[in-house]
Amino acid sequence: MKKQSESIGKFSFKKIAFCEEIGDQLLVTFDDNDVLYLSPYNYSRYYLYPDKIITYEMYIDLVDYESLRPYVNYVINLVKRKSYSQKQLKLKLINVKHLEEDKAKLVLKIVSSSTNIDFNRQKCESLLFKVQLKGYSFKRALNEFYKNNIYKDLALEYLNDYVPDETIIFKYIDDFYKRDKNSFKKKSTNKLASLGFDSKEINYYLSKYIDDNNVTFENENKKKSENKLNESKDNLNILMENFYRFKCFCNLEKFTKNAVIQYFKRKGFSYNDICNEYDNFIDNLREGEYD
Repeated sequence: MKKQSESIGKFSFKKIAFCEEIGDQLLVTFDDNDVLYLSPYNYSRYYLYPDKIITYEMYIDLVDYESLRPYVNYVINLVKRKSYSQKQLKLKLINVKHLEEDKAKLVLKIVSSSTNIDFNRQKCESLLFKVQLKGYSFKRALNEFYKNNIYKDLALEYLNDYVPDETIIFKYIDDFYKRDKNSFKKKSTNKLASLGFDSKEINYYLSKYIDDNNVTFENENKKKSENKLNESKDNLNILMENFYRFKCFCNLEKFTKNAVIQYFKRKGFSYNDICNEYDNFIDNLREGEYD
């Protein structure tokens, strides 16, 4: 096999002696016996044929493009194994292969124009994975595609069957509920709004979570406790009157404060409530309310 020249002397032009396909390469031999092995993405940029005149600038351009072949193959192998965005691939070329940014961009341009790899679709697959993982609303997901320069028809093609994962949404709500039961509704509302959901959708998810998990709120429990306490105090008044009438037979000597306290403490009433109710009962008794 003829060896490609490693040094390039300055010249005005060269003439192609002949071209020969060898595998997936084109062997170009010049009239000075210099040779170039060009890959398809390279030689397809020029219409090369015997007797064609190649200027120095064209020759350098062909050589420069050919020097990028290892990086082109590197990118192709990467995207065969996993979906990458152009930004991710550019960073790999710069950080891993130590290419300058303009060279990295050229490599990606070569890959895009010379293969069936569609970077927009690669980007769409990465975006779809991201919006599903985050639990975005359809509206927010669509905006993510637009922000990344994906045109509407392609974005809708990928989001055609998109439905937010309720498991992820309820996980957000559940985390807030476990941290603070009093503020979880407000924090959940703010979080779901940031994911792109409107008030109607947010109310649906919160209501469903509350119903499915039998959620009660501290202020509601407090109100129930207060109602129960009031009922208890009302009952204590009635029970104390019954105690006076049917246990002590309206005899104040038997209806002592100590006897009342001991009796009603066994019934589960608090000391303070018993004392307060006893004093009120005695005052009312003296005023003739229980005659």
